Amino acid sequence: METAIRGMKTPVIVIGGGWAGMTAARALALAGTAVVLIERNPYPGGRAFSFADSMTGRVLDNGQHVLLGCCTAMQTLIDDLGCHAAVRFQPALDLPVFFEDVWTRLYSHSGLHGPLHLLPGLLGYRALPFADRLRALSIGLRMRGQSGTQILDHQTFAGWLGAHHQSRIAIERLWDLVGVSVLNCRADRLSAEEALNAFRLGVLPSHRAARLGFFTRPLQDLADAMIADLLGQGVVVRLGSTVEAIEVDAGRVTGVVVNSAHIAARAVIAAVPHDGLQRLLPMTWARHAEFAAGLDFEWSGILNWYLLFQEPVWQGTVFAVADAINPFVFNRGAIFDPGGVDDGRLLGISVSDAPMAPGRMRAQLLDSLRATLERALPATRKTPLLGQRVVVQPHATFRASPGAGQARPRAHTELRGLYLAGDWTHTGWPASLEGAVRSGDLAAREVLTTESG
Repeated sequence: METAIRGMKTPVIVIGGGWAGMTAARALALAGTAVVLIERNPYPGGRAFSFADSMTGRVLDNGQHVLLGCCTAMQTLIDDLGCHAAVRFQPALDLPVFFEDVWTRLYSHSGLHGPLHLLPGLLGYRALPFADRLRALSIGLRMRGQSGTQILDHQTFAGWLGAHHQSRIAIERLWDLVGVSVLNCRADRLSAEEALNAFRLGVLPSHRAARLGFFTRPLQDLADAMIADLLGQGVVVRLGSTVEAIEVDAGRVTGVVVNSAHIAARAVIAAVPHDGLQRLLPMTWARHAEFAAGLDFEWSGILNWYLLFQEPVWQGTVFAVADAINPFVFNRGAIFDPGGVDDGRLLGISVSDAPMAPGRMRAQLLDSLRATLERALPATRKTPLLGQRVVVQPHATFRASPGAGQARPRAHTELRGLYLAGDWTHTGWPASLEGAVRSGDLAAREVLTTESG
């Protein structure tokens, strides 16, 4: 490791090769800063990666990641990498919804401005009684007008919705249907402020902000393209290397320890999960309130079930189910190669905020999902399966529970020379790829503003 960085100026060290760390490293390198990026896994991408699956014979992502039109930082980064076609967006939000053996839709009207783009879709949303549709429309202005208060952050979103006359049915079939997919947390365990902010960012502004974007290439392709870009910028990249400690002297970071070797640093960006920071810091700093806050955050899991059928069973791209689980179903074949051999055959079912219980409870969940799929897509009842894969991510995102919004730390810390990045930090965005990219940009900006030399 020492040999690899010999001849460099004292670098900024970025710990973590997920999208937050890679983005921070790239922003620093573009500004002319010497950077070393260290990732413990042998591959980049963090919690968003791909793998070759022996059961289906396909390359699968570890989860079905979706962008919204408001995710401009991730879109810009993908374009900068030359991967312009790696995401395909809908012209406007169009989400078929299946409930109680009936089909309906949530959609935007591109000719209506602001929150009004949702008006026709909500009025025709048959999963709700008509009175609930009207009450859902009226809540938009209240969502836009309330923000940034500690009271809202410590209140549940379900409590806030109930106080604004939203019924249990509306919460389950509308607010959780949308909110769980964006925030990976159900309304009864979700900070009202975090939820309201997400709706203000991604649902209310316009039809372009709310539209869905699908990755048309495996996520690992994009992560590999990012690493190639970093290497081209002169970043030293070390995959499969574990940072054992962040070294501190007289209240300032001096470097890191990797494989028992000290590497000096002018600054360190820790782009690690919320429960991974404390183990890197000296005990006195690990107990500091700014860094210990992450210990109170919980993980929220996601379950993905990939199914490869012998024949096509569906001609759509995505639909959601309005029930207590709120799964989303994706036509992976159509997303990757419309009209190709897997179109309508390779499906992915994604359950956000999924129960992580093993054994019988998971089997019951899969049985329930399969029964729902067969009702929604009758062709799946008689078409043989060629392969399937269940992918469980118990540590998909941090849970934005009441109080979490106020506890999310900022990029600039009280420990001189240490900066934080990651989708759990204070970005103003939900835990997502977009939040990760924005956090990396924020951390790099703080380093460039604060550090000299």
